[in-house]
Amino acid sequence: MALKEIAEAASALDGYLRGTTEYTNYVVSMKPIAPIYAAIKALTEAAEQLTSADQRIAELEKERGLLRSALAKIIGVDGREELEALEAVMRLMPAPAEDKAASVDAIHALLATLEASKS
Repeated sequence: MALKEIAEAASALDGYLRGTTEYTNYVVSMKPIAPIYAAIKALTEAAEQLTSADQRIAELEKERGLLRSALAKIIGVDGREELEALEAVMRLMPAPAEDKAASVDAIHALLATLEASKS
């Protein structure tokens, strides 16, 4: 059962319990239904947190894609072979060490995120 379905079922059961004599008895006399209600509440909260986390992951993946796209445009290539060849060229080029390091770091970032960008 998916987490969303668990949350919906827990919410439905919670509503059912709130409208029944059992729930009223629980509230009035603290009968053994308390552990069930606590579990329902914990499951509902956990499902809400996971849904929120999934949304945040989706946002971060979108941001990563935008940043990766911009970096690929700056570097000028995006394929594995092209990036590896460009790295070799950058290491041999006469240029300030800082510029070479920044370019090589950018190439490594593109290589590291290459598989994620294809999915």
